[in-house]
Amino acid sequence: MSLFIPTVIENVRCRLADESLASATGISRRQALCLPLIAALGSLVPAAGRAQTAVGVFADPSLSPALTALAPAFQRETGAGLMIGSGDAKGAVGMGDRLVHEVLILAGRDNMARFVRSGQVEPPVDLASGGLVLVAAPGLAEPATVTRDMAWDSWVGKRRPLAVVDPEADALGRWALDALRFIGWGEDMAEALHLAPSMRAVLDLVAHGEAGLGVVHASAAATDTRVRLVGPLPAESHAPVIYQVAVRQGVPVDAPARALVHFLYGDASRHALRAAGLTPLVP
Repeated sequence: MSLFIPTVIENVRCRLADESLASATGISRRQALCLPLIAALGSLVPAAGRAQTAVGVFADPSLSPALTALAPAFQRETGAGLMIGSGDAKGAVGMGDRLVHEVLILAGRDNMARFVRSGQVEPPVDLASGGLVLVAAPGLAEPATVTRDMAWDSWVGKRRPLAVVDPEADALGRWALDALRFIGWGEDMAEALHLAPSMRAVLDLVAHGEAGLGVVHASAAATDTRVRLVGPLPAESHAPVIYQVAVRQGVPVDAPARALVHFLYGDASRHALRAAGLTPLVP
């Protein structure tokens, strides 16, 4: 819209008509007809020096619902919108393996570490903590809960496997495998394990019944009504899942991106994070 309206205004030509209105106004009849249109269009275009802005954010997909819910409040407070992208950590970069978003929010310090090592982000801060959960396909009544030494072969097999994220794609996959081994998953069940390219893929496989069970972030399961929550995996079974936020190197000190980081530690954000199944952290 913002690209289209200036073109419309540029093409509205209100030339002076030969006959004029009352000499008190000095406005021609054609000008008088055009002024309401210009005023209406002009009200939709930001004034010079106050162009509409948007903060580019790339976040773990489990945070997308919370960020989407927070976007209107952030815009009211700062005048800036949010352009939210989501996916696994590898999806945060563009050509040349460079980060293109101004703010990066990832689940797991390991995932953020690659951007710290490459110098693409400023030092990150901890935003929230979460855990991993086991989810089941809608038609799978069992298991009812997560326990040690689960009877895996009763619920999953080669044709209906247990899905986790590929450890090569995201640290979530490594944590999931650690947690599964902790509660009794054995190497004899290797054929019943499916490595998916992303957490969204895990949820899709389980939701469509192509996988019997799956391991995902608790915050992702809390907002996906297509799957059934079996229960949380023991906290001691995997590394803590710490959500971190970082600003891309080179972002100006007065950029809306920095205002977003401060906003994420406010009351509205804390409420949204808790609703997403996360525990807000003090920076």
